[in-house]
Amino acid sequence: MYEGQTLSVRIPAKDAYGETGTNELAGEDLIFEIVIVSID
Repeated sequence: MYEGQTLSVRIPAKDAYGETGTNELAGEDLIFEIVIVSID
């Protein structure tokens, strides 16, 4: 990884919410966009 890099992380719905998710979005995958701002 390097500063300024953008990463996408996808978590399948069954891993994010469990087999019987109770949230109204429970059938949807979670997708996070992560930007590396700085590295110490």
